[in-house]
Amino acid sequence: MRNRRHCDHAKGLDHRRVRHAESSERAEPGRIEVVDLPPVDLAVVVHVGPHDDIDVTYGRLGAWVVSHALGVAGPVDETYLVGPRDTGDPTRWRTELGWPVFRLTSG
Repeated sequence: MRNRRHCDHAKGLDHRRVRHAESSERAEPGRIEVVDLPPVDLAVVVHVGPHDDIDVTYGRLGAWVVSHALGVAGPVDETYLVGPRDTGDPTRWRTELGWPVFRLTSG
């Protein structure tokens, strides 16, 4: 389980799951509201490389979820562990995909 944060933009037009910034930079007052979300169980995989074929990784994660009798409990969370802001070399990019899940059957 992971600590999750929610970003609610002032106009209410966009809701996203985001990680709380660890830097000292802060958004303008009134632009966002940070709230804690309850913990969730995640099926997680790390996509390695450029995002051109990230759909294949999503497909593999989805197949794993189905084969383990799990249901999806919400939107996928993408965490850019290493991305374009970190390096211009797409072969070094690492994107963590996490689907909130729940068990469909007992056992």
